[in-house]
Amino acid sequence: MDVLAHVTGKARAAKEATRALALASTRSKNDALQQMARGLEEKIGLVLDANRSDLARARSAGLASAFMDRLLASPLDVPRLLKLGWDGR
Repeated sequence: MDVLAHVTGKARAAKEATRALALASTRSKNDALQQMARGLEEKIGLVLDANRSDLARARSAGLASAFMDRLLASPLDVPRLLKLGWDGR
């Protein structure tokens, strides 16, 4: 997989989506956010597994502990992030 092409494609798609999002109703946007939150909650195990792999690679590469602290995710992070997204705290 060509990572640069993949990321560039995702960035272009996101930019194009901004027009549709600008015109979408608040209800539609909230519904989409709720669906994304449910998807994240359903896949938390996969997310945490990938995070552990990222941390192992970072350790092997000798990256700074401050950087690795920012990479560290826990099962508690997802509910906290989801709550932050809904009530702004």
